[in-house]
Amino acid sequence: MLAVLYVSHGTRIHEGVKQANQFLSSCMKQVDAPIQRVCYLEIVQPGIWTASANASQPAQKWSWFSRSCY
Repeated sequence: MLAVLYVSHGTRIHEGVKQANQFLSSCMKQVDAPIQRVCYLEIVQPGIWTASANASQPAQKWSWFSRSCY
């Protein structure tokens, strides 16, 4: 099963978090994956480790890659 984490840096500015979430939501619509999660490197929750734990299952394989969805 495929799971995709969309990782944003995070910011203390509420408007910046809102814009990041809107952008990542538009990216999620372009990807056909059953499990998709937004997470952050710092400042904003959920963090990358929490999101990966919530998205993963014991038998699930992870493929790490990066892709821009401009």
